[in-house]
Amino acid sequence: MSKRESLRDHLIAALSSLPNSTPLHLYVLASSPRRTKDIFPHTTHPPRCFQTDYLVLVGADLDGPVKPSGETSSTAMDSGSTDPTISAPNVAPGDSTSASASGGGPEGLALPAEPPAGPGPGKMVLTSAISAHLYTFPSSGSSILYISKVDSSAQGPALPLTRKLVSSFIAYHLDPATRPTARVRVQLFARSQGQYLFPNSAAGKKSLGGLRLCGWWKGVYEEAVREVVKKYEKRTSVSATVSALASASTSEGGVYGSSEEDHGSGSGSGSKSGSELGLGIRLAYLLPSYSAGEAAGMLGPPRQALPEGISWIYEPPFTTPVVSPSTSSSSGASASASDPPSLAALIPSLPDDPKTRFLEELVDGSPHRPPPNPAARNTRSDRDGPPSPKKRGGLSKKEREAAEDEAERKHASAALSKVSKEEFWERMGFRQECASGDVTGFFTAEVVSPTIHTAHSHSNSLLSSADTHTGERSTDDPVTGTVPVDPPPTPDHALPHEIVDRLLTALLNTDFANQSFAVDGSAAWARSAKEVVSDEIGLQGWGGVITSVEANALG
Repeated sequence: MSKRESLRDHLIAALSSLPNSTPLHLYVLASSPRRTKDIFPHTTHPPRCFQTDYLVLVGADLDGPVKPSGETSSTAMDSGSTDPTISAPNVAPGDSTSASASGGGPEGLALPAEPPAGPGPGKMVLTSAISAHLYTFPSSGSSILYISKVDSSAQGPALPLTRKLVSSFIAYHLDPATRPTARVRVQLFARSQGQYLFPNSAAGKKSLGGLRLCGWWKGVYEEAVREVVKKYEKRTSVSATVSALASASTSEGGVYGSSEEDHGSGSGSGSKSGSELGLGIRLAYLLPSYSAGEAAGMLGPPRQALPEGISWIYEPPFTTPVVSPSTSSSSGASASASDPPSLAALIPSLPDDPKTRFLEELVDGSPHRPPPNPAARNTRSDRDGPPSPKKRGGLSKKEREAAEDEAERKHASAALSKVSKEEFWERMGFRQECASGDVTGFFTAEVVSPTIHTAHSHSNSLLSSADTHTGERSTDDPVTGTVPVDPPPTPDHALPHEIVDRLLTALLNTDFANQSFAVDGSAAWARSAKEVVSDEIGLQGWGGVITSVEANALG
């Protein structure tokens, strides 16, 4: 079996297709998977989940003099992308975008107000960044890739770097050869704002409005899906050809003496649709407070045809459980299997997300909140004998915390069970984050009912790594008693999540107000990243985190 392509190698191959006139630099920082219960904090039986954090950045060498700190760069808005494969309209040259999300997904996309002047030879400036989280549920063989923030500094070259980076990042997690589990949902919330990951960069950018931002994200998802289908068709076509040659070489007539019955029809698998290929990819979106007809008219059809059998559906995300009730509730649960799933087990609580905030408000607003009663768990009769020294002081701190958590979850689950998913999404359209006068959108790409399994199995890699980091023993799923299925691997050159958080914080403390500040800040961040990562996993590990693309002769 061939080695699974790493995320770093996948992204660098995508960036290499761009006509860059100066070298590009890619940083892929990924944390080791760790156990988390935060993804479903309101259900009484949270599913077993592992979280991996990503921080991905692209930098570019600039080939002109650095502008003084008192000057800002500027670029006129273009009517289209500089890359003919990009379908989103009105993306500025250089794709100097600020597509970010403080509300749960990439929320803003900005265009540079003026063309950036190039810094001197050898000067590197960070141009594009992604902050994302991967949640994996071993008991159901499913995962959620949540794109939290995307941004550009507006100081890069005239290339669609952000678009290419994000679409390839999504495609990697949908492709059967590289996706973490058999079933995957790629989720984000789009809301227009000027900056998220590059502080003070908004002054040099002209932000897209909400409608055009949603159109941009729709195009990015479409580009990712086309990439997945194209690569899969190519792999299956090559595989079929190799099999045919191997089979024919053992037959009397050789290759040229073989028949169509021996090797399939002449059309080959390359002509099959996404559905026929077994990819099972499904696209969905929702513009809160707009009807399906209104949304379709506002965003329009794809600029480039989607693969046959794949189309957009207008519906909110998470209409079906990520983990089936049979694997997320105990055998003694009283809810019937035919009952609709509660919001507590249906909608995950993603970081800095409007859905998460709405769930919290529904729980906090529920009346008659019962106070936790840890003492109830410590009841005992006289015939139990004298209490042990451990029990004389009451419950331990760990036991009290567990009892309080259970009480909180029971209250939250009961509160959310009173709200249907239809009511939840109807009310979401009237919330300030979705009804502030600008268009917002939820976008989902999902692999459902795949007939193709992932090309790798690495349960031991995830469980041993994650359990080592959490100090927990690797066991079967505590609810179902089954062995976890196809969890994701530990990323290459994985780091403790504290390191990824530290480098994200360092980025958020860097000034990108103008080109001079951006160049100096990028150099300082890169030095800090090298030092921190090398101290943790060595210089060889640092070499696996960063890679470069040489200048392309076409640039």
